[in-house]
Amino acid sequence: MIERNVTSAALERYFDEIYDLLENSSNLLLSDKKIIDTDALCSILDELRSRIPKEVIRAEKTEETRDNIIKDAYQEADRIVQQANAEAERIVALANEHAEKTVANAEEEAARLIKQEEIFKEANAIAEEIKANALRYQEDVKAEANSYEAAVKAEADEFATATKLEALQYVDNMLEFFESNFNENLKTMATNRDAVLFELQKINAHLPKTTRVVVEETEE
Repeated sequence: MIERNVTSAALERYFDEIYDLLENSSNLLLSDKKIIDTDALCSILDELRSRIPKEVIRAEKTEETRDNIIKDAYQEADRIVQQANAEAERIVALANEHAEKTVANAEEEAARLIKQEEIFKEANAIAEEIKANALRYQEDVKAEANSYEAAVKAEADEFATATKLEALQYVDNMLEFFESNFNENLKTMATNRDAVLFELQKINAHLPKTTRVVVEETEE
């Protein structure tokens, strides 16, 4: 027999030799039973028996090695998982911290913008109020100016009317005075002329006709 290593192929080889031995054995007459070479079979079985412990030991060592490898693999896997979990927790913590800072900054910026918007709205409201007050003041001044202008105009018209009436009254009084004096003067002049004419007539009565003065009588 050739020395074999402890492998499944070696075991298969022993089983193949046993099957070959059985296949090549002669059948009993009038029977399907085989005449087996017991020495050859025992030799194969003895060799197989002698090698099975080595195979088992090697298999056990292989199993132990496999178990150790698997154990080491599990331990390494656990270490990697723990390390990954720790790294994940660190990353999550950093992400949460960054997210909290981002949210805080966003809230601060939002508050600043809201405050700025409120200031802008307040400034606009103040500007609109100032504008409205200016317009009201302008309207009030305009109304007051119009009222004052109307009052001054009315007072001026009233003063002009009164002055005109007073002037007309004065002129009328003066005309009445002049008319009265003129009429009196006319009467006086008429009376004086009548007296002069009377004297002329008296004189003409004693004068010759050729020398008499022509006297025109006054119209009544």
